[in-house]
Amino acid sequence: MDDRAIGTDQAQKFVLTVTATNTVAYRQVQLGPLAEGKRIVRSGLDAGEKIVVNGLQRVRPGMPVTPETEVAAKPAAQKLAQR
Repeated sequence: MDDRAIGTDQAQKFVLTVTATNTVAYRQVQLGPLAEGKRIVRSGLDAGEKIVVNGLQRVRPGMPVTPETEVAAKPAAQKLAQR
């Protein structure tokens, strides 16, 4: 996960997810180390969940949103882009 998507609430780390009804939900997460430029999430999210990456300051839990889907770059593509 991109570190831009992670917020801090006192001593807790969190992300904002997008629900099936396109509303924002707060999720506390347990983080691990960086791996190939992305943060490992040890717990708090399920595979395939959509998260808010841009605009964390403009949305709050319960707000309706119109998500724009962006696929995370594959690690090999990131390495190639850095060269």
